Amino acid sequence: MNASVPLSLKSLQIIVLAMMAGVLVFAVIAVAIGSRNPPQPELARLLMPILVLVGVVELPAYFVVRRASVASLRRSLEVDPPADDSDARVMTTFATLTIIGSAMAEGFGLFGSVIFLLTSEWPVLAAPAIALVVLVLRIPTGGKLSDFAGELAFDSGRHDGTPGRWEP
Repeated sequence: MNASVPLSLKSLQIIVLAMMAGVLVFAVIAVAIGSRNPPQPELARLLMPILVLVGVVELPAYFVVRRASVASLRRSLEVDPPADDSDARVMTTFATLTIIGSAMAEGFGLFGSVIFLLTSEWPVLAAPAIALVVLVLRIPTGGKLSDFAGELAFDSGRHDGTPGRWEP
């Protein structure tokens, strides 16, 4: 495996962990400030459906982006068979998808915290909680990278042919 892949994986882990910290810290600040204010149920009735809509739209949007990115990478690998840069191309797409999915989760969580800050309605804090769970699940690992590469089903002489296993 290319020596830069583990380094890139570590960088990605730091990025996702920083996103988690941001969601958590902002939620704590929102609770500390927002819980002092009287509840604003009218504003909550306006903003909570928007939050739900954001969550409902982001989920399929991520999978559309993911499918397009994987198809593009697969075409790239078929048209220009990997010589020695297949690791870099796979890692770049994996990193892009990790950041996009994590940013979507982070945005959802931060929006929920902002709504709490404005409305002091406790149920909306489910959004940052959901975002944190998604971010924990999105922390990139060598196994997830291997599974992603296995999905590509390309034969560069480095893939052992079994789904989910990518052997350097």
